Amino acid sequence: MVDQPVDMNLHHEQHRQYQQQFKRKTEAFRQQSQAIQQQMQDSSESHERAFTKEIAELKQLTKRHASK
Repeated sequence: MVDQPVDMNLHHEQHRQYQQQFKRKTEAFRQQSQAIQQQMQDSSESHERAFTKEIAELKQLTKRHASK
């Protein structure tokens, strides 16, 4: 068995490509994560507004019934 010499240029190029691919995947994941966080925030705010409106309506109904 003869040892093959290691092609360092090839090794460095493969490593560089791996790092670039990893960086792209990491950035894509970060963007997806931010989008999900924004969706959750928007949904939470929307629900909060709906609950606030519903509470205000219930208070109005309660006042009407209490004044009768």
